[in-house]
Amino acid sequence: MPEERIIPQGWREVKLGEVGDFFKGAGIAKDDAQSGDLPAVRYGELYTDYDFKIATSTRSNISVQVASEATEIHRGDLLFAGSGEKVEEIGKSAVFMLDKGYAGGDIVGFRPTDSDGLFLSYYLNTAGRKQINRLGQGQSIVHIHKPDLDGIKFLAPPKKEQQAIVSVLEVWDEAVEKLKRKIALKEKLKKGLMQQLLTVPKGVDAPALRTIDPETSKPFASEWKNVKLGEVSKTLVPPRKLQNKEFQKTGKFSIVDQSPDIICGYTNNERAILPSGEYLIFGDHSEVIKFVDFQFAQGADGIKIITPLKCHSELDSESMDSASKHKMTNMCDTRFVYYSFSKHYKVLGNYKRHWSGARETKISLPTLPEQQAISSILSTADRELDALRSILSNLKEQKKFLLSNLVTGQIRLPEFEILNQAQDDRSEIRDDGSLHEDDNSVILKKRRQNDE
Repeated sequence: MPEERIIPQGWREVKLGEVGDFFKGAGIAKDDAQSGDLPAVRYGELYTDYDFKIATSTRSNISVQVASEATEIHRGDLLFAGSGEKVEEIGKSAVFMLDKGYAGGDIVGFRPTDSDGLFLSYYLNTAGRKQINRLGQGQSIVHIHKPDLDGIKFLAPPKKEQQAIVSVLEVWDEAVEKLKRKIALKEKLKKGLMQQLLTVPKGVDAPALRTIDPETSKPFASEWKNVKLGEVSKTLVPPRKLQNKEFQKTGKFSIVDQSPDIICGYTNNERAILPSGEYLIFGDHSEVIKFVDFQFAQGADGIKIITPLKCHSELDSESMDSASKHKMTNMCDTRFVYYSFSKHYKVLGNYKRHWSGARETKISLPTLPEQQAISSILSTADRELDALRSILSNLKEQKKFLLSNLVTGQIRLPEFEILNQAQDDRSEIRDDGSLHEDDNSVILKKRRQNDE
């Protein structure tokens, strides 16, 4: 912690061990993690499953027999991961928000007596991480114990202000969780749409759900043709492949690689740019499938840049037999091929080059107008999802800002701003952070004078 800092009025610098009592978890082997229905927490779950709190349910649920060898925990207890292989895992904590449960071995528990458990979790997992990280430097497998955590220093506001800060952050948490659920529902609906719009059942020549032909105002009725992706597409070689060291944080053009993110960096190198168009990107190792409709440069190796064929003259006569060529009465809408490829490609999940198998993926093609109608529906669903994800990202950034500033006293809640005014007036403040009645009167009088 910095040697010199401004301590907000009513706050005090304390050590963690001064505001509660430590205890140790015990028992709960991996094989016992699903032995019953009693809520339980194992140390590894603290850095894989929980973020700040354990609020509604636990990953592990144990039997009465296993619980008899474990440590009983209660609402408000703070649980630390007592070991980890990475610095960011060591000391990761979450507050237990259920009425009763059990903590397994390698968990260091802390029961606050003079602080709010969730406030402590918010602080220790953000501003307090630097102190905890130092405990694990230079070691491969790290263990921490009560003496290590006992001396962690932090600025503690009065408990009433801690609880007010927690209430504000919980509003953002609730908004984030609601939006996550809405996004999950939208993703499920889109998946259902893709199943109905893009899957041709065996024995029939078209999906069960047909879109409307704008020319006739009736459902499309043409037969769908079965093809392989490699028969109706070709791969492009980029002008140049940029290496990771050439990636910039900003630039005129985007860089696309095989990672899940659409854009992985930027460049100003015009000689590496592909011409404007619509492309499918396939991660030859990662098996990630993307749709790109902007100018970009290829980042490093490992992607296939695919463009569906637009006219009969582009057909590769060597890759198609005469029957397949005869089927091709129309060509491809790039977005439709993207959605169909995404739907029907079977991810293998192993680290090798996959394009030779991926190009054999079977898809079904309707007429070009029906492809475009389906693409329009699924694109609308994607735009709705993108808008929701953007809102979610903004909410997370807002909460991050509030979290880092509220738990450190850089920002005070309005109801506690009077304490800052009191500090300027050198007013006397009680130990619990409240003002004497006379001090309140002085401040209010000054504010009335200023207003006048």
